[in-house]
Amino acid sequence: MTDQPGSSIRFPSQIEIAGIVLAVLPFICRFGSSSTHTVNGRVVEESHFDLVATLAGAVAIGIGVFIITYLARTDPEDRLKRMGVIAGVIAVGAFQVLVRGLDVV
Repeated sequence: MTDQPGSSIRFPSQIEIAGIVLAVLPFICRFGSSSTHTVNGRVVEESHFDLVATLAGAVAIGIGVFIITYLARTDPEDRLKRMGVIAGVIAVGAFQVLVRGLDVV
């Protein structure tokens, strides 16, 4: 990979591989907490938080957004593949943050 104007950026780049690894990491590694609140034997409140999913997912989203800047210097035959990686990294990163990390959804 060269950083000279007009040069193309190879696919996949190291940052794309890092984004994929960070997006998938919370499926493998978990570091979180759970709590429940019961009243009269019934669960009335339940919450979960996963630090790995929140941090890795957020960084993966950031990497996905950053990779967008690579599109202009991507060879035409690799552009669709790169757009797929961008969409996948951002989508899985958002899933990690919202569903697994913060338990929003």
